[in-house]
Amino acid sequence: MLFVEEKIPAKVNLSLAVTGKRGGMHTLCMIVAECEDLFDEVYLSPEKGSDFKLRFAQGDYKELDEGRFANFLAPKLKLVSDTLNIGGELTIRKNIPLGGGLGGSSAAIAGTLRLLDKLGYDLPFDPVRLGGDVPAMMRGGLLRVEGVGEILTPLSYPKKLEFDVQIAEGGVDSAACYALYDKMASMGEFFPSPIPMTVKEALSSLRNDLTLPATRLNPNVKTLLESMKKTNSRVIMSGSGSAVVAIRER
Repeated sequence: MLFVEEKIPAKVNLSLAVTGKRGGMHTLCMIVAECEDLFDEVYLSPEKGSDFKLRFAQGDYKELDEGRFANFLAPKLKLVSDTLNIGGELTIRKNIPLGGGLGGSSAAIAGTLRLLDKLGYDLPFDPVRLGGDVPAMMRGGLLRVEGVGEILTPLSYPKKLEFDVQIAEGGVDSAACYALYDKMASMGEFFPSPIPMTVKEALSSLRNDLTLPATRLNPNVKTLLESMKKTNSRVIMSGSGSAVVAIRER
């Protein structure tokens, strides 16, 4: 029997504040939302006592290196199959770009766990072990995400949010972005403002602490930000880039 999860929406940052470090990882306070128009599709034909057999269907993300992405997913899927004694044929249709700060690397894992939840399997450890964006993408909706991704608080907002997502050419390496953030922070290049705790505060501040290092690593991000701000009142870089998002209310 084929189980289908049609939508694993991309994650869009409405705000991102770096709050510290824990165990070598940066802790954050973010307000995130689903981008319903941009999603991965995950199909699972389950088989008890099996590993996952990964397949790819043609999606909108044409730059996918299937071998590299499969190698990235393999240890995470192995941990899930060994823990729950379940696997089977797992097919992914990739539409969310990788390396855009949109949760593209976590969508397939989040989708797999949501399907297993429907089958009655409960992962006995925090899914943040499988990726910092995984818990939020499993939960979906408007959320405040704290810690290293494990603390989720559902939020509400009276209007529907719509997103225009564009990707800056050249990408941004997430590890390099955080490393440059640390270097710049140690030199006093950041002046902390109040951390957004609600959707309204996030939309007012449009704070993303990684924007400055990301634009220094890839000037195309800055160019795209400036271009989109000419025609949109609310524009923010998502995650560590290189996606730039115009936010509209309806």
